[in-house]
Amino acid sequence: MDVNEAVELAPRYAEFRNAVKQGHSLLEAGAMARDVTTDFSKGGRWGKKFNRYTAFFNAALQGNIKFLKNFKERPI
Repeated sequence: MDVNEAVELAPRYAEFRNAVKQGHSLLEAGAMARDVTTDFSKGGRWGKKFNRYTAFFNAALQGNIKFLKNFKERPI
């Protein structure tokens, strides 16, 4: 594991550990941990194709989706 991977995984591990302590199943805790930071394995077939030609397309799309989802759950 390199430094970049360790930095990426640290908040996910902390979220996973906290979710398990709160009584969530391992599967739920894993899903919650995966959603803490940008998950570059998400994107689907078309998103990955667009990402080849447009820098940071996937990251920008995920960021906007996360913002809208959080806003819907906790509106101002």
